[in-house]
Amino acid sequence: MLDRVKRTFRHGAIYSLSTLATKLVGFLLLPLYTQKLVPAEYGIWGILEITIMILGQLLLLGQSQAFIRFYHAKEIEVDRRALFTTQSLFVFVVAACVWTVGEMLSPVVARYFSQPDAFRLYFRLLFVIVFFRMLNNYFLGVLRAKEQPVLYSSLNIAKFGVLLSANLIFLLYFQMKIEGILLAAVCGELVLFGGLILALRREWSRRWDVRILKQTIRFGAPLVIGGMAWMFLNMGDRYLLKLLTSYHQVGVYSTGYKIGNVVNILLIQPFVMSFLPLGYRFYRKKGDTRYYSKMFLYLTFLSAWVGLALALFSKELLPLVARRPGYWIAWQVVPLVCLSYVFVGATAVVGIAFHLRNKTYYGANITVMTAILNLIFNVLFIPVWGMMGAAAATLLAFAIRFFLVKVMAARLLTVPYEMRKFFLMVTVWAALVGFGLWANQRSLLEAITLKGLSLFLFPLLLYPLKFYEPVEVQTIRRAVETLYTRFLRR
Repeated sequence: MLDRVKRTFRHGAIYSLSTLATKLVGFLLLPLYTQKLVPAEYGIWGILEITIMILGQLLLLGQSQAFIRFYHAKEIEVDRRALFTTQSLFVFVVAACVWTVGEMLSPVVARYFSQPDAFRLYFRLLFVIVFFRMLNNYFLGVLRAKEQPVLYSSLNIAKFGVLLSANLIFLLYFQMKIEGILLAAVCGELVLFGGLILALRREWSRRWDVRILKQTIRFGAPLVIGGMAWMFLNMGDRYLLKLLTSYHQVGVYSTGYKIGNVVNILLIQPFVMSFLPLGYRFYRKKGDTRYYSKMFLYLTFLSAWVGLALALFSKELLPLVARRPGYWIAWQVVPLVCLSYVFVGATAVVGIAFHLRNKTYYGANITVMTAILNLIFNVLFIPVWGMMGAAAATLLAFAIRFFLVKVMAARLLTVPYEMRKFFLMVTVWAALVGFGLWANQRSLLEAITLKGLSLFLFPLLLYPLKFYEPVEVQTIRRAVETLYTRFLRR
């Protein structure tokens, strides 16, 4: 069991380098973006950014996840190279069609915006990015299936370097704004695409198999529906904020959301990248259900602890990463966003039952249902509370989604998830965040001291509540003693 846990988090740690590199570039460039763009302009970029994410993932038609599933399939015989070649050609044709349609529609759609010339350029660059993003997302899924986290991360780090450099060049040297950010994204996708083509050059085959393509589409189709609902659940509040308020609100909310999203980037996404292939590998082997159970608890615990740090110190962090005071109020949404992602991590583990039993449509149906609820919550909450209403709607929808997934997954796979410990942890987390909000009324030094103490106490407060098993306590104790011994030797 311990070896499986270590392997999962070791792979997750390597994958985290890539997600840090590619996703945190937006966070690292926040000082530059907030200096060059007013909140309304940053709101426009926020809308374009999530549109790229949605199209680049959804139009892939679930082929990345399907490759992972069929690559590890034990019940059917699959020619892996033929599978790769067939899916690659299919994804290329779909991506080319999307680019062509986007190029044709960009001038038409741009007429409905206040700056048609600027938006025409934005949309044309957007579809170039989507074309390469679709291909890159599929090829990256192939590397995940082959369990090559080092190569996966190395290529994404290379993309990060180009993306960061290009942003600095276009925004500082050429004094561009949104168009500069989009051009930098094009450069980053091109570099990643070239690296992936070289890395996978030996995977190509002269054979392609329509039969297996039909199966992968059948597997991936429910994921598209669920993915569409998931994207709206995760990002649709930005569109609704624009419709119900303004680009200014979108810009401020997007800033706070990026800070809260660090939990997702640091822990949840890297964990899921390593957990899904390994979950398939360990399925129906001795100790598989205990492995899933402990992964659930460990991921949510770490996500909660990192999220607590962001929730407590977001007010002090905002002036450091956002140059304009108009952005600083975004700290208010961070606690709700962080807690939302604790539920996202919990759902990711519990929902593996749908993949293991080839019932992905269960997850899709639940996500569609909660996306509709999220839409209703946003429409009700945003007119009253603005961006705080959007954050509250997100948290409520993610929590409902977790409970529904938990109920349906239990019908497919019996796993002894430690729900009592999970609820204890969330309760302690909420109490400490409330204490941090009270501490904000004190002086800066007092507030930082009290919040730091709260962060330190989080794992300790769980001990008398019997959160840890004896073997976990012993493992932690040995790790602390080892670190202490090494420190003394230095």
